[in-house]
Amino acid sequence: MMSKEIRQSGRTTRIIDFTIEQLCSVGECIVTDHIVFEYPNKVTHRYLKEFIKRVNHRLQHQTNGYKSCKGEIKKVDDIKVIHFKLNQK
Repeated sequence: MMSKEIRQSGRTTRIIDFTIEQLCSVGECIVTDHIVFEYPNKVTHRYLKEFIKRVNHRLQHQTNGYKSCKGEIKKVDDIKVIHFKLNQK
């Protein structure tokens, strides 16, 4: 992850909120975090897996455990993206 000394701007949180909104209304979406563009050589699968966990955790929290999601890391034109799908219960 990036250094804690960098001021947090809330961009990742807004992307997570957008992802959850799309999952609840459409059922799936493709997103990536802003750091993929800002630090393209430093973004690892481990960071993106942590992003997936954060989305799923917040989704479960906001829906009292009724909804969850899965995310799959893919590449589109050498840009790492995550394809999220809402889990069906």
